[in-house]
Amino acid sequence: MQGLSLTQYVPGESYLHDMDPRSKVLTILMLSVALFTAVGTLELLSLILICLLPMASARIRAAYYWQSLRPFLIIIIPAALLQLLLTDGSILWQAGPLSVSQVGLMNAGEITLKLILLILILRLLTLTTTPNAIIYGWERMLSPLQRIGLPVLDLLAIMSLALAFIPFFLEEGQRVWMAQTSRGLSLREGSLKRRLENLLALLVPLWRGAFERSRQLAEAMEARGYDPGTPRSSLYDLHWRNTDSLAVLLAVAVLFLVIIH
Repeated sequence: MQGLSLTQYVPGESYLHDMDPRSKVLTILMLSVALFTAVGTLELLSLILICLLPMASARIRAAYYWQSLRPFLIIIIPAALLQLLLTDGSILWQAGPLSVSQVGLMNAGEITLKLILLILILRLLTLTTTPNAIIYGWERMLSPLQRIGLPVLDLLAIMSLALAFIPFFLEEGQRVWMAQTSRGLSLREGSLKRRLENLLALLVPLWRGAFERSRQLAEAMEARGYDPGTPRSSLYDLHWRNTDSLAVLLAVAVLFLVIIH
């Protein structure tokens, strides 16, 4: 668990680091839609190239991307297996009730690539943008919705706190795990009942620590006069550049071409 944080920011001097967070959010959202709208090998290969180019230009070690993929393998592998084993078509391999068709093999490869690319481009956003900058970018984009009564500031404050709690859960989970394993706790040995009891021994201290941290945070916010919904200033001064406009226009063009194809 050490070193693994899905919101970890990696400082750098690439053009992606310098882009406005609003343009990065918009670009990645449109590429994500294009990714799951794409049909056919040529479109998918083109999107793979389009997604890999900014990743390469960010000059961030591949280890960060691999760390981001590992927690999602529990989703990627079952999704691929379902496509592989439950899709009808020309049979390539069969063992009893299980069979693999040509269409199933292609669908499994397609869904695997799409999920991996989606995770990687979303991770690229958090690797090149601080969590606070992302939140402020969302605030600037959604601010017009406040005119119709949508509590944008409150929703973004909740999002910001949720992002702040991710490193806490990782660190606290590691601390509880090390403390319990030093006492002989194991989730791989014993009966099912015993394993569930051991799991509770991990979860109870973790949630208790989370509630205590939440209480301390609430008291600190009240002591500093936090008032939900009140406009606040920011340390970030966003600047929309020509490169931001170009990135968004390219993403719009890619999405348009995928849709009309």
